[in-house]
Amino acid sequence: MRKLPQVLATALCLSAFASCSTVSGPPQASASINFANAYLFRGVPQIDANVMQSDLSVALPYEDGSTASLTVWGNMDLESDNGSAAFGGGNSGTFTEIDIVPEYAWTIGDLSAAVGLISYSFPSGTSGITGTSEFYASIGGDVLGLDGALTAYYDLEEVEGLYVSGSLGRGFELAERVSLDLSIALGYADDDQAMAYYGSTSGGLADLLFSAGLGYAVDEHMSVGLGLFASSILGSDLEDAVDAAGYDTDSVWLALGASWSY
Repeated sequence: MRKLPQVLATALCLSAFASCSTVSGPPQASASINFANAYLFRGVPQIDANVMQSDLSVALPYEDGSTASLTVWGNMDLESDNGSAAFGGGNSGTFTEIDIVPEYAWTIGDLSAAVGLISYSFPSGTSGITGTSEFYASIGGDVLGLDGALTAYYDLEEVEGLYVSGSLGRGFELAERVSLDLSIALGYADDDQAMAYYGSTSGGLADLLFSAGLGYAVDEHMSVGLGLFASSILGSDLEDAVDAAGYDTDSVWLALGASWSY
């Protein structure tokens, strides 16, 4: 994978943030597998068909409360016909996207912060490019009793553009072992991001995403869940461009999966 040296270099740079702190315990590992009937990226349908999405993450905790982690995420097409979407079809049973994400996260008083790099790879070439990379930085905390977060992503290679997402969410314990998580997120794309992902010559408000997740803790290590997602492209120029490409500008989809943590 041509991006592996870059990812490893970034991981080493991020680990420098934690070099003055002592490891507080053994590495923590988590994994998940989900089946969904669509895959959207920033409001744009990438695949309008059944997919399997999985990830594996390893994190190293430090005594100061910070964490260094490495996550690998992948999307596998489960059908040859992807519908009206950005990714081309004919790749059933193939991973059409693999992302590698080194991250360093820490706390600042009552706030949480993180920096990292997302290395996107498209092994089947269905997106028209072989891959790109985005640096991101995020900060989160309490906003009127809700979990708020603001994250900025800057593409370093193919796009060289900025995308910003702000989100609010809250979790509820419905019963023993049963939880409900609700969130809403609003995205902004600059001119370069708008052209790359929406086909629009001007940026602005991009997408609004609502998600609701119902989870059940099977035991201390395993959980299963059902997710409902609804997305809409807000900016009129972006909406017109996506519509002209033949893609839906308003989407609703479901996901069912399981996760493990140790």
